[in-house]
Amino acid sequence: MTLTLEQKSIQLAVGQLLAKQASSARLRAAMESGDIDRKLWQEIANLGCCSLHLSEAQGGLGMGILELCLVSEQLGRHLAYFPWFESVVLGTNLLLELGAASEKWIPELAKGSLITCLSMDPIEASPDGIGWSLNGQIEQFQAAGVADLLLVTASLPGGELLLFALPRNMAGVSIKPLQLHDATRPAAKVAVNALYIENCIARGKFLEEKLSKLRLIAATVLAAEQIGVAQQCLDISLAYVKARVQFGQTIATFQAVKHRCAKMMVSIEVARSAVYAAAINSELLSVAAARCMATEAAQYCTQEAIQLHGGVGFCWDYDPHFYFKRAQSNSHWLGVSSQWIDEVSAELLKTHHCDSTPLDQFQAEVDLWLKQHLRDDFEVIRGCLGPGDDGFEPDLAKRWEQCLADGGWVGLGWPDSHGGRDLPLSKQVAFHEAYARAGGPGRIGHIGEFLLAPTLMAYGTVEQQKRFLPGIRAGTVYWAQGYSEPDAGSDLANVKTHAKRDGSDWVINGQKVWTSWARESDWIFVLARTEVGSKRHTGLSLLLVPLRQPGITIRPIRQMTGSSEFNEIFFDSARTEASLHLGELGQGWKVAMDLLGFERGVSTLAQQAQFSHEMQLVLNKARSDGISKESMLAQRIAMSAVGLRALRANALRVLSSDAGSPESFVAKYAWSNWHRDFGRLAADVLGARANVIDSDPSAQRMRQVWLHSRADTIYAGSNEIQLNLIAERALGMPRAQEFTGKPKTKTKEAISLTGSSIAL
Repeated sequence: MTLTLEQKSIQLAVGQLLAKQASSARLRAAMESGDIDRKLWQEIANLGCCSLHLSEAQGGLGMGILELCLVSEQLGRHLAYFPWFESVVLGTNLLLELGAASEKWIPELAKGSLITCLSMDPIEASPDGIGWSLNGQIEQFQAAGVADLLLVTASLPGGELLLFALPRNMAGVSIKPLQLHDATRPAAKVAVNALYIENCIARGKFLEEKLSKLRLIAATVLAAEQIGVAQQCLDISLAYVKARVQFGQTIATFQAVKHRCAKMMVSIEVARSAVYAAAINSELLSVAAARCMATEAAQYCTQEAIQLHGGVGFCWDYDPHFYFKRAQSNSHWLGVSSQWIDEVSAELLKTHHCDSTPLDQFQAEVDLWLKQHLRDDFEVIRGCLGPGDDGFEPDLAKRWEQCLADGGWVGLGWPDSHGGRDLPLSKQVAFHEAYARAGGPGRIGHIGEFLLAPTLMAYGTVEQQKRFLPGIRAGTVYWAQGYSEPDAGSDLANVKTHAKRDGSDWVINGQKVWTSWARESDWIFVLARTEVGSKRHTGLSLLLVPLRQPGITIRPIRQMTGSSEFNEIFFDSARTEASLHLGELGQGWKVAMDLLGFERGVSTLAQQAQFSHEMQLVLNKARSDGISKESMLAQRIAMSAVGLRALRANALRVLSSDAGSPESFVAKYAWSNWHRDFGRLAADVLGARANVIDSDPSAQRMRQVWLHSRADTIYAGSNEIQLNLIAERALGMPRAQEFTGKPKTKTKEAISLTGSSIAL
């Protein structure tokens, strides 16, 4: 899910060319001229953008869909006024698939000296001797007014599909340019009347298969263009709000403005992840995720750009309206989002699993092991032990952890030197996907294996690693996380728990809350203040503390679910050894933040696996209840599946990217909102049974998802905190000026528009 150096160079080269040449003034001039920007078109062709996907023998670079997406995104950012998508992605791609019948056009298409376009809306065809007569109108044929070769589909009375290649100046072909609100992408009305043609270049099932394949590819590349549209709107909006002054400060300091921009970034990055995934795996669910998420991102970001620009955003002389119109016109091409959702709904309700991808050899090994071991006593925890589900035997849950460890499924990514299997990330992903399919239960060893262990490897001493890693690896020692406090939830730096040195020990006093599975854990890592008088991020240390000792009281916190997964812990002169701090004393904030980075890393695979299992429960219930694919519930299930596929893609991008990448900033906000909405869906699929507590394990799990998911947007940084972090750290928006108690002078500003002055 990361771009190679070659892919980045393509992205950079196209972006630099367009940034230099495809200005707003040039776009406006081209639209008024009645012709495309042919000079820029030739420069793009010279850069190789028309032949990226052709083989070297055909004069191309031998690349694939992802490279096309990278070019498409840049073209969307600049609304370049030429038909690259129509000619390269639609026309050339289809002709390539047809083989010898169309190879004569490929060399000219590769050079950009020939422009083609394709209509998938068939007109009428009828046999006429050894040829055919064509008759019909294509109401909105993209690029037909500027293309040299029109690829037109037609259907015979019996329904067979045909494809014809019509030169633009052919007798019987009438092309009338259309006036469009989205004037950045020319289209024409094309009429074909009683035209006698002998040469049909493709027909029947062969053509249908090629068009079906092309639709998936084209939808993915068009989604990439929508990402470019959305990204440009975010960029120009950021530049505007950082410069626009109101009430004595830039409006970029206003939280309402920050949150709007942050939500724009969330929609863009999740959609971008979905596009990359679809480019790699062009199957229905992935492409539908890319198409729907990118369409939503483009429409949302373009409308927000107008809002953030205020009055000038609604004016012709500013650019947001061009992007707003492009986002809308693109949304109807190749099927609107609801059509893709319908297709996903039909597919989900007829298949056995929400992920129909075949198991690979490694996953088959995992699946076989789970079938052999997740039975008998363990059968009752199949699909259980997820968030909000503490109604299980702790001893049974721990026995399962030890069973996994004995099977070699703990520490998959750990180095050999620490007792792990040192498996690559791809294998770790494969394991968690297979684990979810088999109904593998939630892991109470999660915090130790995925959070503390990598932190020990990064910051721990050799003695600490030798002491603690084997117990985690064997599934015999369990850990809790001691971060949050009553006054230090989202404001984690406001830690009050303190530790004082007493001989060979630290003596700890304070309180921690929201500690999952603390009653079942043996140890806890505690963020505590070890320097007297220190404030905020300074003077903190991360201490490793045994939970089974005098001076520690653990009290369960009963949640709205009725369960008590969370706990509060009171430290009353509790002790731990002086050597049990991770990293340097006083540098605990950095260690704690890096630990959270691990939480957003490989550990997200377990979360994604749990989400997948929950989706399967909902699907199974929908099928057993006979929910129709046309029902509103079926549509919502499909929309959730599309969203989950996009989240999975974003999680994979996070795993393969550097710390602080855009996709990592948006991950928590994105998945928590999705899961909250999914919880409501789970309750609606249950119907009236959502209100009944019974012994049906699948129904009970769905009820738990409904209730517990409501906490997702609060813990680990509430939505509001997450949006502030995205705005300030990822987008570089300034913090609000501190209130001084003195009233600000209300300013009145004016922005000049083509000689006039509009007061805002």
